[in-house]
Amino acid sequence: FGGGTVARAPTLPAVAPWTLAQRLTAEHEALGLYLSDHPITPYREELDELTDVTLANLGRMEGRRVRIAGLLVAQRTLTRARRTHFLTLDDRTDRAEITLFDRVFEQCRAALVKNTVVVVEGDVSADEYTGGYRLVAKDVYTLTQARERLGTVLRVHLHPHADAAHAQAVLRTLGAHAGG
Repeated sequence: FGGGTVARAPTLPAVAPWTLAQRLTAEHEALGLYLSDHPITPYREELDELTDVTLANLGRMEGRRVRIAGLLVAQRTLTRARRTHFLTLDDRTDRAEITLFDRVFEQCRAALVKNTVVVVEGDVSADEYTGGYRLVAKDVYTLTQARERLGTVLRVHLHPHADAAHAQAVLRTLGAHAGG
């Protein structure tokens, strides 16, 4: 408006880009959903080795014991004659509510941390109330526990520029522990 002075843009400090976890946390806090990715994505390949089915395909497994994994997004307890616990898992393909009876809940209580990946073994059956399917948990593991107890594959990714001596050292170390 006629003064002739030009406002200068402020100088912004140089900052490191957010990690995937930081970005997703901020998205979820601001929007209530994950927009650019999903927290389970970095584990997807590993979880494919540890699980039988995704949540989207759980209904195809009626009458079977299965192993699934997902991000624990909610948890609630219903008290009637006995306490029943419900976990809501999200594996990016779908969300599912998992039923835990009190004995199982008490055994795995430490693994039930919101916004962490858990692995669940349980039985799939038709849910007459909802018309869908339900999974009654028999065991719940943290991702670390699942790796230790259920893992059958070890993949080692070396940096593309790693030298032969480094690769040989890794092979020697792994070879010393083969089969155990």
